[in-house]
Amino acid sequence: MKLSDVKNDTEIAEQEFETFRTEEHITAVLHKIEKALMFYTDNYIKNISENENLNKLENKFGGGKKNNTADREKNIYEYFNTRFDEFSNEAEKYRKFFTSPSFKEESEFDTGGFKARLRKEIPVINGAMNSKAKVMQEYKAAFNRSNADDLYTVCYNIIEFAEDYALATNEEDYKNVKSWEDFKMNDLEDDNHRLESVIGNGIRATFLNTIFPQWFSGNYKHGIFALFFLTDKDVIDMQSQTSEFTMLKDLIEPGDRTIITEHNFFYPYPVYNFYMLQIYKYLEKKFKDINIELKKEFRFWYVNDFINFICEYHSEDIRTLLARDDKEINPHG
Repeated sequence: MKLSDVKNDTEIAEQEFETFRTEEHITAVLHKIEKALMFYTDNYIKNISENENLNKLENKFGGGKKNNTADREKNIYEYFNTRFDEFSNEAEKYRKFFTSPSFKEESEFDTGGFKARLRKEIPVINGAMNSKAKVMQEYKAAFNRSNADDLYTVCYNIIEFAEDYALATNEEDYKNVKSWEDFKMNDLEDDNHRLESVIGNGIRATFLNTIFPQWFSGNYKHGIFALFFLTDKDVIDMQSQTSEFTMLKDLIEPGDRTIITEHNFFYPYPVYNFYMLQIYKYLEKKFKDINIELKKEFRFWYVNDFINFICEYHSEDIRTLLARDDKEINPHG
């Protein structure tokens, strides 16, 4: 997409937003993704199953079986368990903050205090606000000038939606998902669940995914970029002749010769969630083929880790798109 089309509300932008959601288009996109998944999953599994210390020991003593089936399973489970612990420690910060009495009861009378605590205690906000990257200056300014009452209300609405959704959803529901519409997540896209320039798709997805990784995908920025690479950067049904997963920031200041291509930060979350679920199903099958059972309660954590691998594989491409020299790419947008 082109930012100029979105900002000027052109017919091209309108058509493209409609196209994202059509069954015919999604089928075409999935066809491209499925063709690419084998390459990335095979390399991902190889990467996480290798035990560097074990391989060094075997090389030192001149042979033996390297990375046999038992070693592979052990290494993969060790890899997952270590990262589950890291993820759970991070998730506990979100759960403690968003399920505390001060959030659900007191904060509505002290929204200024809520805003300060959000900035200090929630990792994705804290990381953005303490970032020294030039690209984050605009976000920091937007957060600082945001209305505390509005910020609290949007966060409350997001968490309330997530809790209600988790209570009403079961594995059979996800097993039967055939379309993004089956998720019944449309409410997340209204103005009650976002705050312009402060709480968008990326940060909202982080809230949802970190607290309920079984039901909500996260890692939005990396995920959108991963879809760009999984579709081989192709233009599929887009009048702008750009990928639906990128945002060409063609509105530049006079004298600025740098045009940045970002992830499409306007990409509809329910459709994104649908693609992430299809990726999970593919991963689940691939791991089952090597006798590894994935835990459904961590469903979208596995997807997060996989798409991080894809983006690391294409890290130079991403830095080129973003016209950035720094090595760290903020996954939350």
